Amino acid sequence: SLSSNFYNLEIKKYVIDFPEDVGLYGAFTELKESILWATSQANFYLLDKDKKPNKIALPAITTHRDSFLAATDDDFLADRFFALKDISLLKKQGFYIFYASYHYWNDEKQCFTVRLSKITFSDNELNNNNFSDNWNKIYESSPCLPLFEGDEPFKGDEAGGRIAWITDKKLLLTIGHHEFSGLNAEQHFSGQDIHDHAQDKSSSYGKIIEINIDDNSSSIYSLGHRNPQGLLVLNNGTILSTEHGPKGGDELNIITKGGNYGWPLATYGTQYGELKWPTAIAGSFHNGYIEPMYAWVPSIAVSNLISVKGKMFEKWKGDLLIGSMRARNIYHIKYKNGRVIYSEPLAVDLDVRDIMEMNNGTIAAMNRRSELMIISINN
Repeated sequence: SLSSNFYNLEIKKYVIDFPEDVGLYGAFTELKESILWATSQANFYLLDKDKKPNKIALPAITTHRDSFLAATDDDFLADRFFALKDISLLKKQGFYIFYASYHYWNDEKQCFTVRLSKITFSDNELNNNNFSDNWNKIYESSPCLPLFEGDEPFKGDEAGGRIAWITDKKLLLTIGHHEFSGLNAEQHFSGQDIHDHAQDKSSSYGKIIEINIDDNSSSIYSLGHRNPQGLLVLNNGTILSTEHGPKGGDELNIITKGGNYGWPLATYGTQYGELKWPTAIAGSFHNGYIEPMYAWVPSIAVSNLISVKGKMFEKWKGDLLIGSMRARNIYHIKYKNGRVIYSEPLAVDLDVRDIMEMNNGTIAAMNRRSELMIISINN
């Protein structure tokens, strides 16, 4: 159990016995009062009441992962970071429409992108574990990015990839900068000029992208992002995002259409081993760029966030719960008029990658491997 300011919490943790190495990423959602778990390598499982995984036999997503690993010489971190990033499940007119964001390797051009694809299936297909549709690409980032030279050829941990809906026809997708910030170009590319993508409106990276699912058209919703790890659209239309900073400067932002959030020209973080961020020009504030609603120093490795509906946790209704990977806390946030007025770290001791409120009101959180946590009230 764990005591918080408003509740005594009951915390149950499970190590899911997956038949594979699930990697460092993945996501989950609720399906038929069960948890649908997507692994880093885009395999999908439905957990039964005893939290045992049953594989869903969806067609494989084409990522060209083996070719990517050959190109990176099977680099350990590249293997972990080339991954599925998020999922979203809708049900319309008796059919499920399932979306996934993930890395894709272009064999011909020897470069990578972030893709968003969808697949449609029925209850009958799900029950029989036999599916007729295939994954269909609806968005791909541009340009296709090359690998870095040197010890870390791929910074897929700075990919973003979160999905959230603004209407039933339009969604938002976060895309991180993958360390294409104009910094360290010499060591990455033998002196070639690799510019800052987050401020470049011709590039998808360092952006939140708006996608129309009717015609697959897309546009930049906001820019100047480093690595947006969480995305949430409130009932009133307010859009919130969490974002990794460098050393310090993790952010909670209110996202506005056309807004510029400053990266890499404005940050509350610094370079490791230095007392500043080398490309910051905005001084100690975000002068000229949108300020975060809140910033964490030191960094907590912020992850996804939810707004509590309060079926079980009535005193938390409308508050935010924000996960963290490094701090291993869930942060209970109260805010008003765009300002955080209360931040309570809940010491759950889990590197929280994703978080959701189940239909029964309990809070579920998953880490970057195979651990699941369920939070309820300890009466």
